Amino acid sequence: MVTTSPKRSSGQIVVSSQCPTALAIVLYAGFLVHLSVAAASSNSNEYPPQSWQTPSYLDSQEGDVEPTPALNPDIAIDGKGRVLVVWNRNGRSQKYVLAKRYEPGRGWSNIVRVHSTKVSALSPKLAVNDSGLALAVWYQSKSAGDSELWASEFLPDKGWGKPYNIKNANTSETRDVDVVSDKMGNGLIVWLEKGEPHCRLFHFGSTIPEKSDCHDRYADHLTAAINNGHSVVSWRTAGDEDFVVTVQRYVSGIGWMEQEPLAAGPLGEKGSGGEPISVVDQDGNVTVLWVGGPYLSHLYARRYTKTVGAWTKATIINNPELGGVSGATAIVDDDGTVLVAWSQSANVRSIGSTIWLRKYSQKEWSVPVGLPTNGGQRLFPALASARPGSGVITWVELSGNSASIWMTSYDKLGLSVAPKQIGGTTLNYTQPKIVEDKEGGAVAIWETRVEPQYHENIRLCVNVKSRHMQEVDSKSKKQDIFCQDSLQRGER
Repeated sequence: MVTTSPKRSSGQIVVSSQCPTALAIVLYAGFLVHLSVAAASSNSNEYPPQSWQTPSYLDSQEGDVEPTPALNPDIAIDGKGRVLVVWNRNGRSQKYVLAKRYEPGRGWSNIVRVHSTKVSALSPKLAVNDSGLALAVWYQSKSAGDSELWASEFLPDKGWGKPYNIKNANTSETRDVDVVSDKMGNGLIVWLEKGEPHCRLFHFGSTIPEKSDCHDRYADHLTAAINNGHSVVSWRTAGDEDFVVTVQRYVSGIGWMEQEPLAAGPLGEKGSGGEPISVVDQDGNVTVLWVGGPYLSHLYARRYTKTVGAWTKATIINNPELGGVSGATAIVDDDGTVLVAWSQSANVRSIGSTIWLRKYSQKEWSVPVGLPTNGGQRLFPALASARPGSGVITWVELSGNSASIWMTSYDKLGLSVAPKQIGGTTLNYTQPKIVEDKEGGAVAIWETRVEPQYHENIRLCVNVKSRHMQEVDSKSKKQDIFCQDSLQRGER
């Protein structure tokens, strides 16, 4: 059981998570206050008015196409609000890695084939720096079950370059491929090869090194983060009954540090638990989170502070009495504030689930905040922030026979707008993805199933929050309906 009683200035409420019912009442009241404050200040907006457009297909899948069981989309945004999306598409004769670009005021480009091949090309991941330079990384089949890593670079004035094989990355049983970058163009590619983590630092415009770091055995759930040249890679090493969470930090100007085991414990139900999430701020301070404890009801956090040169003890940052935790995620903004989101029961009676938020700033964790709910299920949160102290949250909402995509904005952990539905059903409870620009605009993507009876006919949906006119390229109202209200057909 966790009691949260951080110091607060006069006029602020201190709430103990030992009393979830009182907490829910206070949070709901606070929610209403934030709405009234937002409404009162709407006549003096710092940024131009923004509105969500009509959701539609990002890819109409015309031409040489067969049913696609997985699109694996990824999305990234640069410092000018220009957005790139990459995904898979299976054709009858070719397999593709595709991309599309959004530019505020101009809308979406045509679809570009980043790479086409007769073998499977899967799980494209994307990293973009502030000036718009980008790198897409994916893996594709080779022979005898092996695969290899490929990449393609994007230049804003020239488009996508020729795909190439990443040297000395001939992988087997490839999983957890990812690429991340910071604003300056420092990047990091990570992947698992036969259960062993591999890491390669690079810089946009330079050749990707041929040597890999981050060696361990029997790892899974590999995650990476980079900021101002500081990097962190975390993974779980799992046995038959227990797990170990391990991190390895890269310090700018010094190099890779030794591996650091942060936690160990019994595996939870169905072999889950101990799956780490890590973020690093511009000064090299690291936050690592993982779920564990009885019934996976504990969300743990440890912090590494660069000035101190040490890790804090593990802290439980949620209320375990509310049951199992799922969908935990985290981001860090430009002033070093860490925001964590997860899904958990809205109250001790387990009536519905909601999205909980908690931030770390000024050397302490805030009181957890829960989004108000009417008893439905809120799952798979995704976060984005382009401005210190504010950002956007999107999630999957289940209620009765409907499943839909919702979002809201936050300001210093207060909700600044009422939750809004921005799309129809998602696919198999997959997490939507969202990015935000410095003016408060945003782009959200998610996968949807076109017809309930065709389980492999998957499409990619998109919605844009912009002050500009309608910019999504919809070819027909029939297309739009599946992204907007296919939730009415019970596709869950």
